[in-house]
Amino acid sequence: MDSLRQKITLGYLAIGALVLALALMAFLELHLLEEKMIAGERVGEFFGFALEIRRFEKNYFLYGQEADLAENRQYVGLARDLLHERRPLFETLAAPAYIDELHDRINSYAEMVDRYARHADAALGAGIRQTGKEILGAAESLSRAQQAMLRLTVERQQRLLIASVAAVALLVAAVVASLRRSFNYVIRQLELRQGQLVRAEKLAALGTLLSGVAHELNNPLSNISSSCEILTEEIDGDDGAFKRELLGQIDGETWRAQRIVRSLLDYARGREFRAETVQIAPLVEDTLRLIRGRIPTRVRVERRIRDELAVSGDRQRLQQILFNLLGNAIEAVGETGEILIAARRVDAAHEPCGGPGALVFGQCAAGPVIEIEVRDSGKGIAPDVLPRIFDPFFTTKEVGQGMGLGLFIVFEIVEEHGGCIAVSSENGKGAAFFVRLPSGESHPT
Repeated sequence: MDSLRQKITLGYLAIGALVLALALMAFLELHLLEEKMIAGERVGEFFGFALEIRRFEKNYFLYGQEADLAENRQYVGLARDLLHERRPLFETLAAPAYIDELHDRINSYAEMVDRYARHADAALGAGIRQTGKEILGAAESLSRAQQAMLRLTVERQQRLLIASVAAVALLVAAVVASLRRSFNYVIRQLELRQGQLVRAEKLAALGTLLSGVAHELNNPLSNISSSCEILTEEIDGDDGAFKRELLGQIDGETWRAQRIVRSLLDYARGREFRAETVQIAPLVEDTLRLIRGRIPTRVRVERRIRDELAVSGDRQRLQQILFNLLGNAIEAVGETGEILIAARRVDAAHEPCGGPGALVFGQCAAGPVIEIEVRDSGKGIAPDVLPRIFDPFFTTKEVGQGMGLGLFIVFEIVEEHGGCIAVSSENGKGAAFFVRLPSGESHPT
């Protein structure tokens, strides 16, 4: 959540900074555009003065009126003053030498007009016309240069606007993508925590249920055992041996039921965890000896376990993991098939538990771990069932053939050891369970 909050804050700051920078650039560009427009007005004004100079020049040559001469001199003075006062502006449109030359040409024009007014001369009049034409041509050149510069400024503004919109869009897209990943991560974490809370609630309810059931069964089982002992002592006659055998079977099954009840009580009470170094190969062999009577003769069990592989954990609980997984594998293959039990050391940081496509339950430890695999050649697990197989009381067996606690207990023991479990399966191609446990002597507390 802190990471998501930081990303949102950074996203807002980044967008705000970009918008502020773009606004500053737009302000500077608009200020520059305003200066160009003012410059355009001054250049247009100068061009207008040049036109008036030429107009009154022609009128004076045609009619010889003093009023036209006065107007001509007035506009010459205005053009000269504007060129002098706004010289930096005009130098942005032409080289300083060109402006100096234009200034000298206006001064020369004024002198020639003054001389012509005192003494009309045809050659001098031709010079005035030529110089006036050059002044007007220079004004036109400055006007065209100013218009071209204004167009460039407007085009630059357009490009800046497009670039600004693109930059904001890209930044917003990047922020949205980052936030989307963060939200998805938070949602996954919430779903995981929700699942853990549900499991914790189910486990608490399961503990209460098991404790009550165990206490309720313990008394009648004790009474049955005591009655069997009494009857055994009092039996005599020819059929006494047979009756003692039957009572012995009853007593044996009663003690077996009492051991089951004791196991339920231990589970409900949360027996203290006893950590020790457990060699995997001997543990598998001991478990197979316990379950050997349930393995059909045409089911082949293959073992691929190196002798040196070991984990740190509670031996009894680790054996319960193997006992439950092997029991499920035996039921899955039926009368004919194969079961593989393998173990290997892997680096959890580089190899996902169970490989690609496997469904992982629990938080896998990082670093070197021991992965125990139990694979069968049975009919497999349906995809819609797979995510629920570790839920308590969930079973696909017929009523009375299972309580749906075997895999749930496996998952709880794996988590208790700081490991994880993965399962992969295809319909008709069997199922594989992968249990990862931290290797070494230390055990997570």
